[in-house]
Amino acid sequence: MFDFLLIMVDLSPVVKKNLYLMRSKKEGGMSEVIMNESIGGNAGASHLGINFHYHKENGKIAFFGNIQDVPTKIRKNSLYVEGSFSYYIKFGVTKKFYFQESKIDKINYNSKDTREARINLALSAKMYNELYGGYKEEKIAV
Repeated sequence: MFDFLLIMVDLSPVVKKNLYLMRSKKEGGMSEVIMNESIGGNAGASHLGINFHYHKENGKIAFFGNIQDVPTKIRKNSLYVEGSFSYYIKFGVTKKFYFQESKIDKINYNSKDTREARINLALSAKMYNELYGGYKEEKIAV
């Protein structure tokens, strides 16, 4: 926990806010979308497509979700554009372990955004992967 706090101190306010929203299980949060999205389909095998609206100048994410779920005040505001993450996720069970592997492996930017916005989104995805993604394994109680 202490290492996490040290890392957060050096991040820009935009990246910090993005990480908070990425971990949120409330409406508009990425974790909420992950829990309700189906794997595969248009996103590809073992992937989720996670849509979001973000500020085109600085990359601050305002809302995760499909277009019909985005609040009108965000959707109709010309400062916000749509992007998406390709989120890789894999589950499995062996004789002794349950495992999960997950990470954001691609960002689909909007052509109307800025370099600063893309940098902040890329840093947000990188930090999310480092802090919350990767490979996790739990021993199965026998």
